[in-house]
Amino acid sequence: MTMFTNATETTITEIAEFLERKKQAKEPIALLLGSRAGGLFNNQDLYSRLAGYNLSTTGTLSSIEQFKECYRILSDAPRFSERDIYDIFKAALNSIPRYRREDDLLASLVLEGFFRFIVTTNIDALLEDAFVRKNLKQPADYRVIVPELDDSTEIFRNQPAYISLLKVFGDFDSLHYRTVGNPFELEADALLKVSLGVILTNDVLIIGYDPVWDQPLVEALPISGKSVWYINEELPEANSHLVEVLERRQGRYLVGVQGSYGNFWRNIFGHATSGGTVGRTTTPLPPIPTVPSSPPTGTAKPRKKAFISYSHSDRSYLDMLKKHLKWYLHAGKENELLDIWDDTRIGSGADWDKEIKEALATTRVAVLLVSANFLSSDFILDHELPCLLEARQKGEIRLLQVILRPCAFHRTPLYVYQAENGAQPLSAMNEHQQELIWASLAEKIYDLLKEPD
Repeated sequence: MTMFTNATETTITEIAEFLERKKQAKEPIALLLGSRAGGLFNNQDLYSRLAGYNLSTTGTLSSIEQFKECYRILSDAPRFSERDIYDIFKAALNSIPRYRREDDLLASLVLEGFFRFIVTTNIDALLEDAFVRKNLKQPADYRVIVPELDDSTEIFRNQPAYISLLKVFGDFDSLHYRTVGNPFELEADALLKVSLGVILTNDVLIIGYDPVWDQPLVEALPISGKSVWYINEELPEANSHLVEVLERRQGRYLVGVQGSYGNFWRNIFGHATSGGTVGRTTTPLPPIPTVPSSPPTGTAKPRKKAFISYSHSDRSYLDMLKKHLKWYLHAGKENELLDIWDDTRIGSGADWDKEIKEALATTRVAVLLVSANFLSSDFILDHELPCLLEARQKGEIRLLQVILRPCAFHRTPLYVYQAENGAQPLSAMNEHQQELIWASLAEKIYDLLKEPD
């Protein structure tokens, strides 16, 4: 446990108090369930079926080591086809009961309003079965989102009364899933990556993470954001991305026997805290309202800055916008109204993460120059966009955007906000039409920054 400098060990009591405090503040956290929370982990049918494929040391390996070894064996493409793996998974999942007490305990906490988003890498339906047993119904009470079947823009729209369950690796019963043999690729879905970044920038509880089975997802965890609570049988691997996340976000960890999926929920449920008792009342959390079209009156903090997010490959468009803002910059100099910020203001050797956070703290208007370059930028998707979308959802900023060239804009969380040039990319317009868009945008930025706090 000496790998950490900023992350610290926690206790069941501390976690229970945190959950209760967030619930009372109506700030439910995100829950990330890894593969050790699913029906394939510690599945004796799965382990026994693969015992003849060089899993000869089954008797000496721990359940965790066997699980990792199963992934290695199944990854041997010449030996196993996708159909072979499907048959193995089907038999393994059919071998276990569809009821587990820990799933029902988690479903009860969902009813209590402790969680708003659940992100899971599990392809089974054990958790959905628990929701049904609690009389939760789709889509009013909860919603299951499978990336290959559903439009990811729906993640932030018309949220149900309780939770959205995002099955990142897919759903076994629907035959739309990606795991060993056909692994999930985060980089193949820019929209999903952005959406996960937005969700996981908030307070997040991670339980059941497996560094082998869940490895394709871990890069979606932003290294900056709110608190991270890591629950598992063992610490993450040294020098891994997850360790960096825990360090940068001053995380808390609980490991050992009490960190297993089943033991944790049994221990946390009914745990007395200073603010109440976790899982012992039945008052549901009120539904989250749909994203407002403008910030609620009186909620915005004093802000004077316009923050421009763009890809460096689109620098010419940034220059065009700044040209149209030039006169307003002079006007703002006298009246202290206008402050335009983009990353060209970050000096060489500066801490970019700190600079961006400081700029965002005083941002009133965010301007996005959207293109395929923008949507494929790791820097934007990992660091800028999650912060901006979170601030927009809280009503802290206004968000303006221009679609520069054809791209997957309509499949991103940005789609819920109208672009200044509608659905027609700037590249499809003549020079005069483009100038009108820039002039209108500059005027709007000026007017928004001029509004009283």
